[in-house]
Amino acid sequence: MKKPARPAVVGLVLVALLAAVLAAAFALRWIGAKQRADELLALHGAAQPSLPRDLGRIEDPRPEPTPWLGQLIATRTRWAPTELARATAYGALRARSARGELGGEAEDAFRALEACAGANAASVVQNVLDVIAAHDGLVDPPPCGLEAARLLVLGTAPLVEVARLAGRYGPIDTGVAVAALEGSGGTLPTLPVIEAIAVSDALEIEALRALWSDQPELVPDLLRAQRDVARIFEGAQMLVGGVATALADQRLLGMLELALPRLPRETDLGWLESELERLRPRARMSIAASGERAFGNRFFELMRGGASTSGVHSRSALPTTLTISYDQAVHLRAWRARIDRLGVPAFRRAPLEGPGWLDAQLAPISTGLSAATDNVIAIVDVLEARLVLGRIALVAFRSDAQQLLEFVGKTSDPFDGKPIRTGFAEGGLVLIWSVGTDGIDDGGSDDERDLVWRFRPR
Repeated sequence: MKKPARPAVVGLVLVALLAAVLAAAFALRWIGAKQRADELLALHGAAQPSLPRDLGRIEDPRPEPTPWLGQLIATRTRWAPTELARATAYGALRARSARGELGGEAEDAFRALEACAGANAASVVQNVLDVIAAHDGLVDPPPCGLEAARLLVLGTAPLVEVARLAGRYGPIDTGVAVAALEGSGGTLPTLPVIEAIAVSDALEIEALRALWSDQPELVPDLLRAQRDVARIFEGAQMLVGGVATALADQRLLGMLELALPRLPRETDLGWLESELERLRPRARMSIAASGERAFGNRFFELMRGGASTSGVHSRSALPTTLTISYDQAVHLRAWRARIDRLGVPAFRRAPLEGPGWLDAQLAPISTGLSAATDNVIAIVDVLEARLVLGRIALVAFRSDAQQLLEFVGKTSDPFDGKPIRTGFAEGGLVLIWSVGTDGIDDGGSDDERDLVWRFRPR
């Protein structure tokens, strides 16, 4: 019997392989298209935004934020706090001051610090920054601390003035950002977050100097300014706005913890209690995450329309046109999971699974876009716990021990669902603490594990 010719067998094999590849490609595109359609249908059914144009506008009676933001972006400090804490940078600034380049007030401040600290001026500045970082309100001014604080304030004073303007202008309107993006062809917006962090630095330093200068009456205004900085970003329906707001409110609580033991008992902080009571970090971040999902989804829609994907990191060798629908579906699904997790407190959540090997191959763009956002929920959880601690501290500030205990009994630690813990340390120091992200109660003795707030009863 005559054997088939080898070329014919090879041809059949090649045809079969080609048919298999085409079938796999067709199946991949069909599955991706189906999953993408299902995710978009679910969004529309829930009246959730799927594109930036679906995001609502902010209804705020105050003026547009452009003047405040313009000044925020344009304002620069004469020197950053960390520069004064580095000996080489300090020396360079000192030389400029000696030449008269920074003004007579700066020269007076440099001389006062050096008359007190001598060659250790830069390290004294670092000591002041360490007090701010500790934000426990119990550290007395270090040697030459007031002189160092004055110099720090002098360098960042323009930012404090900018922060005070924040209350006069409305929050960022996402609709304005969307209109600008649609007109420019951009996809993801940016906000002046770095500048806002510098504003928060300046406000903390100013508050510390006021406390050490026996001018506590200045502190409430600085606390209001810091809250206004947070409000500028909380209406921006994008992740960077949500994170900026959370970090700004963390700084507000840090300033409060630093200041509360030194404020007169009659200081009116009722407005701040109301502000902290109404804050809902997880709900606020859910709105930001919904906006982020919409902006990311527009990025995929642009690619589907033929926009270039250059600059987007891809770990897959497969053509983007083959995986684009699957990739888009993974993006929508991943953000749905994040938003769902924000809907429940930390102690009730199951662990979040990361993208598997298959998603890494078939959805390289979405996994790359979301890689930097996995710690956002942890930021919100910590803020939620510290808000409870801050509210307890304000109750302790204005009421007696019995009212404090009654209030604490009604609280809930987001990390284990139990009431916030209270205890005592040496010298009558009162401790209130959350068990922190690990969910384990370490007795309020370990700041790395528990979230601890310390104060002395008046």
